[in-house]
Amino acid sequence: MNWLAEKGFILLSLSSIFTVAFAGESYTDSLQLRLSGNFEGHTIQVDVTEVTDKEKGVSFKRVLSFNIIEGAKIKIVSKIESLDAPVSIFRLSDQSPRVVTLWTTGSAYRIRVFQISGISIREVLDVGSRSSPQLVRLPSGEEAILVNNPDLEQKIQAVDISKGQLFFWDGRSYRAK
Repeated sequence: MNWLAEKGFILLSLSSIFTVAFAGESYTDSLQLRLSGNFEGHTIQVDVTEVTDKEKGVSFKRVLSFNIIEGAKIKIVSKIESLDAPVSIFRLSDQSPRVVTLWTTGSAYRIRVFQISGISIREVLDVGSRSSPQLVRLPSGEEAILVNNPDLEQKIQAVDISKGQLFFWDGRSYRAK
């Protein structure tokens, strides 16, 4: 909601869906997805909201925001705008410092993974796929994300990937091998 104030919007009503006005136009901003959790002692809330032109009834962007919650205060740490539609947002595990977001572009998926370290947010993977990704833990204990793309065919180590790509977590980012 703070990005609205930054853009000069004026709040007209408040609920889970609220209406704002700017330069004579009306928009509806609605919360689509939310994830909250403790990351290294900080309460982080990750929201995906959709902004819609109320008069035209057209959704024109989604906003992914990472917020720190301190008591009653909410501080936006990072904010990303997208034209893609959100499908899912989740942590890899309760203790994982990574947040996976899955988006649809209409004809494909977009997988974006973010690393949270303290109050710092960094994108560690942004890749497209023709189908929903598979998150796997290999027998070696390595964390990996299988991204299926029909135009690729690879064999990686002992894992046979037909028309796909496997991204391994190396401690800093995901790398295709």
